[in-house]
Amino acid sequence: MTTYQLYYGIDTPPVTPLALRAGAFALDWDGTQLRYIRAEGIEAARGVYCAVRDRQWNTLAPIITDFEQQIGADSFMIRYTAEHVNGAMRYRWQATISGTPDSRIVYRMEGEALTDFERNRIGFCVLHPAAVAGQPVTVTHTDSSIEETSFPRAIAPYQPFIDIRMLEHTLRPRVRVQVAFEGETFETEDQRQWSDASFKTYGTPLTLPFPVTLPAGTRLSQTVTIQLVGDTRPVQTEADDAVTLHIDRSRVFNLPALGLVASTDAANSLTEREANRLRALQLDHLRADLILSRSQNEIRSALLAAQSEAQAIGARLHLAVFVGEDAQRELEVLRALLDELKPPLDLCFFFNEKTYSTPPELMRLARRILGDVPCGGGTDSFFTDLNRSRPDLTGAAAAGFCITPQVHATDNATLVETLPMHAENARSARALYPTQRIVVGPITLKMRYNPAAGGAFSTTPGQLPPTVDPRQMSLFGAAWTLGSIKYLAEGGADAATFYGTRDWHGVLESEQGSPLPSQFPSLPASVFPLWYVFRALAGSHGAQVLKTDSSAPLKVEGLALRSASGLRVLLANFTADTVRVRLPDVNGRATLFTLDEHTALLQAPEQAEQTTIDLAPGLPLTLAPFAFVQLTIIEETTP
Repeated sequence: MTTYQLYYGIDTPPVTPLALRAGAFALDWDGTQLRYIRAEGIEAARGVYCAVRDRQWNTLAPIITDFEQQIGADSFMIRYTAEHVNGAMRYRWQATISGTPDSRIVYRMEGEALTDFERNRIGFCVLHPAAVAGQPVTVTHTDSSIEETSFPRAIAPYQPFIDIRMLEHTLRPRVRVQVAFEGETFETEDQRQWSDASFKTYGTPLTLPFPVTLPAGTRLSQTVTIQLVGDTRPVQTEADDAVTLHIDRSRVFNLPALGLVASTDAANSLTEREANRLRALQLDHLRADLILSRSQNEIRSALLAAQSEAQAIGARLHLAVFVGEDAQRELEVLRALLDELKPPLDLCFFFNEKTYSTPPELMRLARRILGDVPCGGGTDSFFTDLNRSRPDLTGAAAAGFCITPQVHATDNATLVETLPMHAENARSARALYPTQRIVVGPITLKMRYNPAAGGAFSTTPGQLPPTVDPRQMSLFGAAWTLGSIKYLAEGGADAATFYGTRDWHGVLESEQGSPLPSQFPSLPASVFPLWYVFRALAGSHGAQVLKTDSSAPLKVEGLALRSASGLRVLLANFTADTVRVRLPDVNGRATLFTLDEHTALLQAPEQAEQTTIDLAPGLPLTLAPFAFVQLTIIEETTP
């Protein structure tokens, strides 16, 4: 396995962003979009890009040619041609991006449909950082009318701003940022409900019919202009190349109960080695899906397989039950099977198999028929579906929703950006359902199905299924998992269900190994790096999570745990760079375990070695690229 595969799950690294300046603006160009447009370290926009999405809402990656760039000290010019191809669908456009010394950025798109095709969206998307939530904004509409309003503080289920020509809001005292749009009617949605850390302004409005057929030869032209207004003189700030992680011992949360999803390979039960490695994680629960519209024998077999796996790893069962058209009969069959098999049941979630949500009549019927079984509901899809439908869960034991970081983009940086929104989603669910347990999951790197396109994905022979991400077996996957658990704890989630038990959706590889080793190059019978994250938290349910704040959360995050056995600090480096980390609030002797490219492929992971170090507030730790570090404080001293 190459270093790049271990880091990213792929053979080659992502493109290194190009740093640009436009007057007081500093920004990055990552080869397909502008990112982190900021002044004095404050983001004016998180990203600007041109999206081409087909009738199934698939975002088609561009093929970039004819690239030109002129980079100055406080200005730049970029030109290129982009082409998007999907079967018979072909769309080509020319880009011109300029940044000028007067703190002005202009991004133009001139495009043409090369074939007849159906599209759901073609055009610019501007991402406003989630930090603007609650801030005043001036909206200029296409009829030139002006609306004074605010970015939503609570996650908005529907578009807060429509019919937009320009948005203007304060960046800092005496400085405002203007974002103007031409060539289409734009509107804004709250992407936090899909766990994206942004509000997105896009065209075409969703109130218009889609998909739309574009005949060959149809030309499109759009422009986005971002400009600072006011005191735009650049302010110099001192930079420290070390990341500081502060631990606030006065702010305490509970670690969620952690679980995994049962293996879908019912024909092959866990081997003794697999069961032992999963049992070492001391998981709270195992989730399994039951489709009640299937035959009674199929339901019974699925329940038996889930029960066997849960007992093998010492976990309780969370059943996600999908009810078809004959709900009463199906629930009565389930009741009889539960009485017969007596699985170690903790929760039973009920969803409609067509809408992926819980109709109120289904919850009432389930509680009547299932009696003493703890019943939960919500959605088997994103938080947005819970936020929009807000099912009546009166008397339910739990409310649930799912998270995936790749609804809109797939790069590492975007996945890391989503992590703080896990806390926001959990807090918002708690506001909707204050008396229910908040259960988040499954949490997966890629979507398990596409609810916007009617359900399951199609799989191309010889290619990875659309639900599989090679980062599942990477060090980055471990870092992202730690970040998710940290933020779910801080958001007040009661339980979190991740990934699966084994294979390319799981935390360890099967004895047989990857079915497509060239595309998912895992080692047979190995544990994936993210297994170590769960092992580091084994037996910690109920431990106190202390609030941590990273000075560079897109580079490094940390989780601090306080329990009867002492203090543990878990650190994760999200980047391909070596990073120095300071822990000013920890002082004393500690054992150190480091997972990096040198230790991630241990044949006996249970025997991973630890070293003893002295921690001092001013002495930084060095984290290798994508490293995961576990510090256990042996003896803490007062600085």
